[in-house]
Amino acid sequence: MRRSTARAPAKTCSSTATHLSLGETGEEEVAGSPRPEASVRPPPPAHKPTPVAVAPVPPRPQAPAPRPTPIAVKPVPPPAAAAPRPTPASVKPATPPTVKPAPSFAMGPAGETPEAQLTRLRALLERLEKATHYEALGVDRKATTADVKRSFVLLARDLHPDTVTDPAQGELRAIKERLFARVNEATQVLGDDARRKEYEKELEGDKKEVDIGRIFDAEDKFQRAEIFIKARKYKEGLQLLDEAILLNPEEAEFYAWRGYARFLLAQDRKAAFEDCASDIRKAIKMLDRCVPAYLFLGQMQKVIGDAKGASASFQKVLQLDDRNVEAQRELRMLGKR
Repeated sequence: MRRSTARAPAKTCSSTATHLSLGETGEEEVAGSPRPEASVRPPPPAHKPTPVAVAPVPPRPQAPAPRPTPIAVKPVPPPAAAAPRPTPASVKPATPPTVKPAPSFAMGPAGETPEAQLTRLRALLERLEKATHYEALGVDRKATTADVKRSFVLLARDLHPDTVTDPAQGELRAIKERLFARVNEATQVLGDDARRKEYEKELEGDKKEVDIGRIFDAEDKFQRAEIFIKARKYKEGLQLLDEAILLNPEEAEFYAWRGYARFLLAQDRKAAFEDCASDIRKAIKMLDRCVPAYLFLGQMQKVIGDAKGASASFQKVLQLDDRNVEAQRELRMLGKR
């Protein structure tokens, strides 16, 4: 039988309202009727790009690689047998590198002759006798005790009398003895804190009174030096004179005796005359009426054969002291010649 095509009346239940709210076209659907197939559009087929033919790029021509030069391979010798390790007793310690000592201002040039050294040290002695203790050691006033000792060691290396080994160079040894005594005194003062403070006051002019103790000490050393020199112990006397001058460098007679003692100690007195006479002339410059200075100068001039100079010196002694027995005797002896 043919089905009836009449549509059933629409239902008014809540399910119908809900179904209508989900529709896409807004038209009323018939319950249970299927959707026409034409209403469903299938997705378009994916477009496949037509492949484009690409012409191959020909490779660039390359220069043929140079043939490597064959290298001669030397045969490797067989490994030598390992040397036996030395025992600890046979290992010698490495020799430390030689370190040259630092030069001091008293060091002379290389190859200096004894004559040139003597001339240079004479000038150095004259300068250091007028210098401060700091200048005598070549240090400034900020130098520490270690700096003072280090400078003394360097100077002693160049100025110690024992560095003169030739007995014929007695004058050079005498000069070094005086220089060594000078730097030794400076070291004793600057190396002691208390004595250094007192010396600083002297340099700054803050000391109000003369150091009587130093003057008495200098005089005591001078008197002992006279005894040694008269007993022909010139070396001991000369050392005491150097110490006396360091304690009191303002006494002219100290220099006169020192010049004479150095002259008597010299082996070649004629060669040592000028250097020793410099002390005598210094004493005369400090005190023109220094009788011992003229007397010693006359005796030194007589020894080297300068009779005229000796006579003038002895006459000067009598002008200052007409009762001087030694000058009178010397003039009588010169008159008999």
